[in-house]
Amino acid sequence: MFFERMRLINFAERLSDEIYYRIFPHLRNEADYGYPFAEDNELVAEMIREKTAFMHRLLSIERQAESMGKAYAESFRYVLYRDLNERLAMYSYEGERHVQPLTPPIHLATRS
Repeated sequence: MFFERMRLINFAERLSDEIYYRIFPHLRNEADYGYPFAEDNELVAEMIREKTAFMHRLLSIERQAESMGKAYAESFRYVLYRDLNERLAMYSYEGERHVQPLTPPIHLATRS
């Protein structure tokens, strides 16, 4: 449990550092960190390219697994999806922490 928590903290720090101290300054032209985008619309286009590449890579790995021996392929897929799920769980946790509420919180008067 301790190491899992430390891994999550380290992940969150690396993610926040990249977003706040690299991507945002890069988009504001305060620094050049070599990202393949310079404006918000280019960032969105690059994100779509990365998402598409991810989906193609996953399909390619599945096709490779179909050519493996049955026992190896099943084990290979198990490890693949276990690893991906562990990583995605960290993104999910961080994503939940940064979700904007749909409605603003209601402040109740404490005195009249």
